[in-house]
Amino acid sequence: VAEPGFSRRERRRVLHLKRIEEHELRSLAITRQRLQIERDREALRYRKAGIERSRGRLLDHLKPSEDLKMALARVAATRQREKDLKAYREKTQLLIDQREAAATNANTAAALDFRETMFQRRKFRASHYTQLSKDARLEAKLRRKEADRKFLERDAQLAARQADQEEQVRISRAIEQVKGPDLTPSTTFPSGRTLGVFGGGGVVIPASDGGATTAEGEIIPGAVTDGQSAADHGRVRVFHGTPTPHVEEQWEALGDLEGLHGQASAEATARQADCDALETTARDLDAQRSRLCAERRQLAAEDEVLRRRIAGPPRRDANDAEKDSRARRAERMKFLHRRESKLLHESAVLRTRAKAHREGASTARARAAALQEKCLSVRKPLEANETSAGLGPPPMILGRSLSKVPTLGLNPLEANPAEALRAITRHSQLEVYRDQSKSILATREEATRLERGLWAAERHRQNETTHLDEMLVKLANIATRVKKSRFEDVRHDLVQAIQLFWAKGSKLKKVNTRHEGSLDWWARRTKTLNTIQWVSSDMQDPDDPDEAVESRPSTAMTAEERLLMEEDGETKEQRWNPKMQGFAHNTARTGFLEGEMALPRHDAYTIEFTITKRNPMADDLGDPTDRCTVKLGPNLRNLQEVAVAKNIVDEYAGCARYEFTHGMRTDTLAWRFEFMSSTEATETHFVVEQGAYAPRDIPDLEITDG
Repeated sequence: VAEPGFSRRERRRVLHLKRIEEHELRSLAITRQRLQIERDREALRYRKAGIERSRGRLLDHLKPSEDLKMALARVAATRQREKDLKAYREKTQLLIDQREAAATNANTAAALDFRETMFQRRKFRASHYTQLSKDARLEAKLRRKEADRKFLERDAQLAARQADQEEQVRISRAIEQVKGPDLTPSTTFPSGRTLGVFGGGGVVIPASDGGATTAEGEIIPGAVTDGQSAADHGRVRVFHGTPTPHVEEQWEALGDLEGLHGQASAEATARQADCDALETTARDLDAQRSRLCAERRQLAAEDEVLRRRIAGPPRRDANDAEKDSRARRAERMKFLHRRESKLLHESAVLRTRAKAHREGASTARARAAALQEKCLSVRKPLEANETSAGLGPPPMILGRSLSKVPTLGLNPLEANPAEALRAITRHSQLEVYRDQSKSILATREEATRLERGLWAAERHRQNETTHLDEMLVKLANIATRVKKSRFEDVRHDLVQAIQLFWAKGSKLKKVNTRHEGSLDWWARRTKTLNTIQWVSSDMQDPDDPDEAVESRPSTAMTAEERLLMEEDGETKEQRWNPKMQGFAHNTARTGFLEGEMALPRHDAYTIEFTITKRNPMADDLGDPTDRCTVKLGPNLRNLQEVAVAKNIVDEYAGCARYEFTHGMRTDTLAWRFEFMSSTEATETHFVVEQGAYAPRDIPDLEITDG
């Protein structure tokens, strides 16, 4: 038969009342024991006071007379004066000895060696980075000179190769002319024309070979024959003619295009070499800057470690060695920062110049490729077999030197083509070199201008940095003087106020204002995880569904975020309800709740709080290793462990209920409760009830007789 609900509730109520009665009886017994202990302590304190009074009376009976006291006082004063005079003389002699020792040690070998060592270090530091900069610039100049030398060598090789090719063509043509057929002037070609200088059949017989003959058999030097009388002349040879003027112009245009192609290729190679050299220098500067940056970060980390060690806890003042170390480290970091900025600027300038050279090399390569295509398109029809290499009908040339034929009217260049070709080639190379030197000189002028600008900017930056440092020092001195003046003003005002206060005959009033109140754990929380709101009540039965307590699950978020969560359902009234400021560990193995609140004033407070279980009178409290750790402090960054509640029965309370008190002097209280459980069952989890704070009472001084 099912038990009615009212009967079950009545039975549980009676059972719970019995448990409460047993708890009250145990508490009463414990209270009686404590009172008996207090009474025993009070009796012991009275006995000690009686003993002290008896001892005082005995001492009063045995105390010396006034004359003896005066004599002893005079002797003690005399001895004290002698001791002070002796200490003063020893201190003065020690100071004199120290000054003499310092003056003597200043000229010792160790001091001289130390000064010499420090001088060498400063000298090395001053010259080291300057030497590195000079070496980098010298290396860049050497690389630039090497690139220019390679460019000139490639240009000379191209010119020599072109001259060799032309010489080979000339020699091959000369060999072909020498080995050609020995034809007579009367030979008729397929075109119907006969062999002659201008296609008319006549030949020129030089005067050195006898010239032409008249009807009477006389020889006419330099005469033009009709082609029949000179047919059997021994010096008449048939040679291949020179190219026609149109084909010659095409070959000259092809040579110009090839020269432009070689110039573009050489320019692309030189610019690419300059770009590689600049990028290598920039990478070296970046590596040096990385090393300086790593050193600066290491110095900053060391300074931060020293600062934290000084800041504590416990906080302390830095000694002279630490101050000197931090000052030297700060000066070194400032120098490294300036050096990094300078290296960064130099690497940026080098990369800008490298980018310009890279773009110029790309443009030169594109121009060289276009010129190469054009050269191939022009050379292909000239070297085809159908054109016979651009040669016209073979004329006949008589004599060893055309310049000696007076009827032709040729100048020395036209009469001597080889010398003319060499002169033209030499002058063309000079013009090419002159045109190339213009770009090189312009680049040199631009580099000189950039170097001067960099130097001027660096000098300006150094002057500005020096001026800024001087201004900061002046401002620091002014701030120090202002603080000192304010302190002196406040001190004078305070002294004057105290003098006026005592001059008026006023009396100090005793003010003993007590600031006490409750600690709202739940409302003042800032972050929490796996905790719920809890109502502290000894009449609560968590197993009864009819007496379920309204609770709110929480997650790891701030209080402001929780107030903005609409789906959470927690209102401002529920959050700040004074009857619902306790909290309990929820369905998880771990959890925490932390918060912070301001106290009325800076004072010595006693913090009281209670940690219990959901059902502290239960027979099964769960795993004994479950615990709740409490950490308190002036702020969340400076907490210390003050209590640990373990899952065992308190021998004084007779149940799982622990009352803790902690004293601290502060104006802000921060807390963190950490829960650790071996199971996720909420029946065995801990509960923290609402706490309280009150000023710590300092007992009055004990007054005894005598």
